[in-house]
Amino acid sequence: MRVADLVGDAVQRPTDASVQRSALAVGVSFAVNGALVATWISRLPAIKHDVGADPSGLGLALLCLAAGSMAAMTLCPRLVRRWGSRAVCRVAMVWTSVSVPLLALAPNVAGLALAFAVVGAGLGVWDVTMNVQGHRVEQLSRRAFMPRFHAAWSGGALTGAGIGALCAHAQVPPDRQFRVVAVTVLCMSLTASLAFVEDEPNGERPERASRSFNHWLLLIGILTMCSTLGEGAASDWLAIFLVDERQHSQALGAAGFTVFALAMVVGRSAGTNIVERVGRVTALRTAGLLTAVGVALSLTVPADPATFVGIALWGLGVALVFPTAMSAAAERGETPAGGIAAVATLGCTGFLVGPPIIGFLAASFSLERALWVVALLGVATSVLASFVRPPSGDVRR
Repeated sequence: MRVADLVGDAVQRPTDASVQRSALAVGVSFAVNGALVATWISRLPAIKHDVGADPSGLGLALLCLAAGSMAAMTLCPRLVRRWGSRAVCRVAMVWTSVSVPLLALAPNVAGLALAFAVVGAGLGVWDVTMNVQGHRVEQLSRRAFMPRFHAAWSGGALTGAGIGALCAHAQVPPDRQFRVVAVTVLCMSLTASLAFVEDEPNGERPERASRSFNHWLLLIGILTMCSTLGEGAASDWLAIFLVDERQHSQALGAAGFTVFALAMVVGRSAGTNIVERVGRVTALRTAGLLTAVGVALSLTVPADPATFVGIALWGLGVALVFPTAMSAAAERGETPAGGIAAVATLGCTGFLVGPPIIGFLAASFSLERALWVVALLGVATSVLASFVRPPSGDVRR
């Protein structure tokens, strides 16, 4: 190698300080994305009332959100290959921030569905590209930062939900809330993106082609679906289980889901150190068993303390799977964006189809029996955990 090449490589390689700034920037991107999502989720009752939607109409409108997101995710590999994840993520930040206020301006259910599709497209691209940036930071830092990034998303979501609750209590109209939050998120996200790093140079890892075979992404995607189905089941059915099946108050039902959400934040915050200490495979095998034990404890022991301990274990169990799967997908895809888009799409599918599956089973049996599916999926997560092992030659195990 020529001396000029060595000098050029040294100049282009980011310093430790710049990588730390990039890690902070990616964390901010995850956090404000979570806050933006939660700020409109928390006002769904008001939006539903304003457009006169019944439950089925709102459900169909939300399906448009999922359809827009998943369709956009499939385009991400080409967009990133053409313009780079840094530029594409900035466009998605602007797109999403500008389009969220449209949800409060929809005149009817059809308009709401269209607005959801537009918002979903922006969210899908933002999700994939910020995960690509997160993976690139992991490469440069040689640290398993992805769980910490997703912890930032969960923390941002809790903050956004709290803002929404306060605005609803103060009777602030959703359109005013959405505009203020959107402008704030746009300024913070674009400022953070100034510290984003360049994508992996072409040819840096020539062995990539040998591990682009789709069976790796399919298996990682199935693993992810097992976890996101359990997460979606908790989001939609946990409070209902506590109120209808256990005869608790509405407040205690809400508290149960809060425990679950906080456990996810804690699990993801500690996830970087856990993965670096024991490795991905061991971490996810343990996570799957925690999910299974937590769900079983919640369903079989009627005492309130045991139920809430089980809920906490359930949240800790599902917390690590999605972020760890994103890192694995980036390494196993033909490109990081392609791998992340494929697995994220499957993961979102699990999150979306999980609650209806639990609902159908509950109608045929009971909600308590239906939730045992989540425990079985926890066991499946442990069995499939070996497929997130980094390829040979990579540092993280």
